[in-house]
Amino acid sequence: MARDNIMYLYDSTFDGLMNCIFEAFEQKETPVDISYDTHTLLPYRQILTDTDKAHRVKYSIKAKLGKDIYRIVYLAYLSREKGCELDILEFVRFCFSHKGNASENMNTPIVSKMFCLAKSVSREQHHIMEFLRFNDYNGNLIAVINPEYFVLPLIASHFENRFYNENFLIFDENHFAALVHIEKRTEIIPVDEFIVPEFTEEEKKFQTLWKLFYDTIEIKQRRNYNLRRTHLPKRFWKNVTELKDEYI
Repeated sequence: MARDNIMYLYDSTFDGLMNCIFEAFEQKETPVDISYDTHTLLPYRQILTDTDKAHRVKYSIKAKLGKDIYRIVYLAYLSREKGCELDILEFVRFCFSHKGNASENMNTPIVSKMFCLAKSVSREQHHIMEFLRFNDYNGNLIAVINPEYFVLPLIASHFENRFYNENFLIFDENHFAALVHIEKRTEIIPVDEFIVPEFTEEEKKFQTLWKLFYDTIEIKQRRNYNLRRTHLPKRFWKNVTELKDEYI
């Protein structure tokens, strides 16, 4: 599809992206790019975020295309991959033109791309939920993660429900954001820099005990590094208590 010589500039939020989709459908145009990066030489149109328009787009996707398609769109947005916004617009248009039967068109490049991207983001979410390690800092729980995709919104309810009565912080060092749960309230906030406090002596003791337990139950003759990396990519190891000593 031919693209119009205009770029959509939005506020980087999911509602903002929904407004971009609304604008593209309403104006019957395909922007050359959709981005929140203001450093551009392209002619651009500022797309303001209107919650009513965002709700209308989200409702339309769910009602006409189905909740599965909506989830794929949301996961693709959370990937934060360069150009994902334009891909999402193309995917939504394709689904509307094919009455939502995207799964029957897996040979179509945009459909295959979006399904694969959504699967990758979902896999990252489950990696974090399974292998995230909290450390206790004087009664406050802190964890550092380095996911490839922006999964904090996907893991928020899991940890909020699991540690509802605790104060905790999960810092995403790749996306400069933190999931903060204080006094039973949860929020995701931007964080430019975060310095992890020194471990308390009690925390050091528990980490030593946990590492001793892990080393003791391991069957060294059956150690398989390739299999370990398959189940948990090595980039996660530096923030996992029992594996960080092996991260190089």
